[in-house]
Amino acid sequence: MVGRTDEQAHLEALIDAAREGRSGALLLHGPPGIGKTELLRHAVARAEGFVLLQARGLESESGIPFAGLAELVAPLLGELDALPDVQAAAMRSALALGPATESDRFTVPAALLSLLARAADERPVLAVVDDVQWLDEPSLEAFLFAGRRLGAEGVAMLAAARNDARRVEVPWLQRMAVGPLADEDARALLDPAIAPAVADRLVATAAGNPLALLEIPALLTDAQRAGREPLADPLPPGTSVERAFAVALDALPEATRAALLLAAAASTRRLDAIGRALAAHEAADRPGAAAAPGDSPTPAVGDRSADPSGDSPAPAVADVSAARAAVSVRVFEPAEAAGIVVLARGELEFRHPLMRSAVYHGAAPGERRAAHAALAAASAGAERAWQLAACAVAPDEDVAAALEAAALEARGRGAHATAARDLQRAAQLTPGTATRARRLLAAAGDAIRSGEAEQASAWLDEAAALARADEAVDPLLAADVERLRGHVEMRRGSPVEANERLVAEADRVRGRDPRRAAAMFLEASVAHLMTGDPAALVGAAEKARALSAGTEPAVELLATAVIGQAQIALGEIEPGVAELRACEPYLMEADPLGMVEIVGMAGHAWTWVEDWDRATKTLDRVLRAAREASAVSALIHPLAAQAHLDLRRGRWASALASASEAVELAEDAGQHALLPHALAALTLVEAGLGHEADCRAHVERAGTDDPYRHAALGQLELALGRVPEAIDALEAGERQMRRRGLSSAVVQLRPDLIEAYVRAGRREEAEAQLATLEADTAEGRAARRAAAAEAAGNVRALRADSLASLPVVGVGPRWVRAAAERCRGLLAPDDAFRSVFEAALALHEDLPMPFERARTQLAFGERLRRAKQRAEAREPLTQALDEFERLGAKPWAERARSELRATGGAAAGRRAPAAAGQLTPHELQIAVLVAQGMTNREAAAALFLSPKTIEYHLGQIYRKLDVRGRSQLARLMAMELPEGERDPAVLADALS
Repeated sequence: MVGRTDEQAHLEALIDAAREGRSGALLLHGPPGIGKTELLRHAVARAEGFVLLQARGLESESGIPFAGLAELVAPLLGELDALPDVQAAAMRSALALGPATESDRFTVPAALLSLLARAADERPVLAVVDDVQWLDEPSLEAFLFAGRRLGAEGVAMLAAARNDARRVEVPWLQRMAVGPLADEDARALLDPAIAPAVADRLVATAAGNPLALLEIPALLTDAQRAGREPLADPLPPGTSVERAFAVALDALPEATRAALLLAAAASTRRLDAIGRALAAHEAADRPGAAAAPGDSPTPAVGDRSADPSGDSPAPAVADVSAARAAVSVRVFEPAEAAGIVVLARGELEFRHPLMRSAVYHGAAPGERRAAHAALAAASAGAERAWQLAACAVAPDEDVAAALEAAALEARGRGAHATAARDLQRAAQLTPGTATRARRLLAAAGDAIRSGEAEQASAWLDEAAALARADEAVDPLLAADVERLRGHVEMRRGSPVEANERLVAEADRVRGRDPRRAAAMFLEASVAHLMTGDPAALVGAAEKARALSAGTEPAVELLATAVIGQAQIALGEIEPGVAELRACEPYLMEADPLGMVEIVGMAGHAWTWVEDWDRATKTLDRVLRAAREASAVSALIHPLAAQAHLDLRRGRWASALASASEAVELAEDAGQHALLPHALAALTLVEAGLGHEADCRAHVERAGTDDPYRHAALGQLELALGRVPEAIDALEAGERQMRRRGLSSAVVQLRPDLIEAYVRAGRREEAEAQLATLEADTAEGRAARRAAAAEAAGNVRALRADSLASLPVVGVGPRWVRAAAERCRGLLAPDDAFRSVFEAALALHEDLPMPFERARTQLAFGERLRRAKQRAEAREPLTQALDEFERLGAKPWAERARSELRATGGAAAGRRAPAAAGQLTPHELQIAVLVAQGMTNREAAAALFLSPKTIEYHLGQIYRKLDVRGRSQLARLMAMELPEGERDPAVLADALS
C-alpha cells in the first residue's frame, strides 16, 4: 500500500496488543474506494497465528437476520456446546441451527462474547467486518455488544464503514478516519507510462481516492494516457469511480450484464442459487413462456410459483436441473475476466460494493423487477417473500402474507429488527385497511423490542390514522395501538405521557373488554413506578384489580403487589405490608422475568420497611433468573433496588457494584426509562463515599426532578460542610417528597435537612421538619389513623383499622424513629441531649443500619465536645470513625477524625482504605462476586464479560488491595461487612 504508514501502524498496534492478551476494537471510516478494505487485508496478513473470523456486510443481505453473524462465527460453531445452555440455545436459534427459542434481546450478543472468549483461550482472535454499514441489525448489535465488553482476552475487533454510517456511532468505539492520499502518494499509484500532465489531471480528478486512481485510466484511450490526445471530458470528483465502472460494464456482453443484475439483486452469494435463478429467468424469456414480471404493472401478483407461506420451494425450482444451473453461471466469466466479479469457493462476489451498486442502480426499474421476480421463482421461504416484495409495485395480500410469515420466523429467532422491517413492508403491500393497521401494530411491537422507539412511534401514528379513517377497523385494535404508544413513551423516558395514554384508552374500552382494560391499567400503574407518584399509581392499580377480580388472577395479584408498594411509599405501612404479603406466594413462584419491575419494586418496598430477609429473597430470585437467562434488560431495575438495600445495610462495596452495573447495562441496552432509577441508586452511594466529582456528574445526568437526586446531592454537600448548598438541595427534595406524598422511609432525606437547619442556626425550621419526620414513625401513623377515625366519628372504622394492622405488628421502618431521636438530640438543650441520644442509640442496637448508627454517634460526640465533655465524647466519636472508615465514607470519617482531635485525644489509627474507594466499578463488581465464591467463569457469565477479563481484573484487584488470592480477597471483603453479618470463622481467619 502507498501512503498509509500511520494507518498501518495503528492496525499493527491493535494486532500486537491482541497477541499480548489485550483486546481492542477499532472502526475505520471513510468514503467509498478510499482504501478501507485494503487496510483490513493488511491487518489480516499481519495476524499470523490468529483465529481469523471475517464477515462482510452486503446491501442485499442487510435484511437477512443474523446473516453477518453466521458468516463471522462459522469457524467457531464447534464450540457452541461449551457455552452456557441458554446462550447456546439462543445462538442456535439465531443461526437456524436449532429450534426457535424465546430469549432476551441481548442473549445472542452475550453468546457471541462467550464464543470469542472461548476461541481466544488457545490463540488470539481477529474478527473483521467490512462494510459494517450494511450488516443486518441483529448481527451489528451483537458485534457492538461484544466489542464493548471485551477486555483481556486477546481479541481484536476491526470494522470498516462509510462515513455516513450512523449506526456505528457509539461513544466507546475507537474510530480512525481514512482520508485521501497526498498528491505524491496518489501519483505513485498511477501507471508510470501515463504522461506527467495527464497524471496531474487524474490526481486532481481522483481527489486522493485510490480506487478512482486505479479505475479512471480505464476511461482513457492509449493516446489520451500518453498525452497525445486531449482529455476532452475530465471526470468531476465524486462521480469518477461510478463512471469508470459504468464504462467497464458497458463493454460486457448483454447476457453477462443481465446476469450481473440478477446477482446484484440476490441476497446470496452462492453460485448454485444464482444459477437456479438464471435458469428460471431464461425459461421465462423463451418463446411461449409466461410474460416476464417486468412486463406487467404488478409483476409479483401473478407469480404463484410458491406457496405464500414460504414452506415449500417453487415448482419452477424443481424444473431447473443442476446441470442447467451450472451452465448458466458461465455467463459470468467475461465479468470475471474484466475484474468485476470474483468466482471462488462456489460463490460470486463483486470486486467492490460500488460495482454491485453500479450494476443494480444502472438498470431500468422494469429490469430490476424482472430480476427480483426470477429470484423469487428460484427461492423459497423468507427469501422468496423478500424478492416478491422487491418486485411488487401494487398491494398484494399473498405477497404481504408471505412477508408476514417471514417476519414471524425472524421473530422466533430473536431478530426483532428484521421482523419489524418485514412487517412494515407487509403492511405497505396489504390491500385491506384493518389488516394493514394490524401489521403496522405488530411491526411497532418488534421495533420496540429491538430498541427502535422512534420508528415504532411513526408506525403507530400510521396505524392510528388508519383506524380513525375506517369504521370497519376493530375498536380494540385501536386500543392496542394506544397501548403500545404508552410503551413507546415509557421507553423514551416519558412515563407521565405513557400513563395518560394507557389510562385514557383503558377507560374507553373497559366496557367492551374488561380484561384488556385491566392489563392496561396495570401497565399505567407501572409507569408511575417511574414517575414516583404513588397516589396515581394506587388509582390505576385499583382499577386493574377491580376489573380482573375473579377472571385474571395474575393481573389481580400483580395489581395487589403494586398497591401494597404504593401504600408503603405513602406511609400506609401496615395495610401496604398486608397487601404485599397477600400476593407474596405468587411473586415468589411465577416467572420473575415476566414482571421484573413489579418484583423489583416489591424488593425495594421490603427494604423501606426493613424486612431485610424478604427484600433479599425477592431480589436474589429475580437477579438469579436474569443472569441465568443472560437477560441484560431484566437486570437493570432489580440491580438498582439491590443497591438501595445494600446501602442501607452497610454493604457499600456491593451497593456501588450493583448500582454501577445497573447504570452500565441501562446504557448498553438503551433503556432510557430505567437509567434515572439506576443513576439515583448510584448517586446515593457516591454521596456517602464522598466521590464528589462522580456524584455531581451523575446527579446532573439523571436530569429528573427526583427526590433521590436531591437527597444525594444534599448529603454530599452536608458531609463536605457546605451547609447553604446542602439546604438548597435538600429543600428541593423535600418539596418533591411532599408533592408526591412520600413517606420519610422511602427517601432518607429529612434527617439531613434537619441537621443542615440546625447547623445553619435555623432552629424553627428544624423543629417544623422534625414534626414531619415524627409523623412517619409508628406512633405518628397510629395517631393519624386515630385522629382520622375520630374526626369521622367512625369507631367501627377505627376498630377495623386496628384489626387490619394485627398481622403486621412490628413492621418497620424503625429507622425513622431512630433518626427522629437523633434529630431531637440535635435540638435538645444542653442539660437534656444526653438522654435523647442514648435513647436513639438504643433504637439503633437491633437495627442493622451501621451508617445511620455512626451518624448518631458522630452527632452525640459533637454535642458532648461542645458541652466541654471532651473525654466522654471520645468513645462515640471513635466508634463513628471506625464505622465510617469500614464503609469507606471518607467525608464523614474526616469529620469524625477532626472532632476526635478537637477533644484533645489522638485520632484512631486509619484503617486500610475500603474496597469501594480503591477499585473501579468493574473491579468492584468482580471482587464482590469472587468473594461470594464464584469461579472466574461463573463471574464472567454473570457480568457478561469473558473469563480472561475477569482474570485480568482480579490481578489488578489483588495488587490494589494487597491480597494474594481469592481466599484473602474473601476475608478482606468479609471484614468490610457490618459486624453482625461477618462469619466468625472468616473473621478469625482474617484477624490471624
